[in-house]
Amino acid sequence: MAGGCRTYRDTAAAIVDAGFTITDLQHVRFPDLRITLPTSANILGAALRA
Repeated sequence: MAGGCRTYRDTAAAIVDAGFTITDLQHVRFPDLRITLPTSANILGAALRA
């Protein structure tokens, strides 16, 4: 279901837990619809290995 996506996961926290420091982060919705779908929340940014 949902193609293996874990829509409940805090992706930014998983990146930090993996040993990275987030240097830029934007929360985006894709596709940008009026109706909020569980799969529409995404993050876009950059991270450096800590």
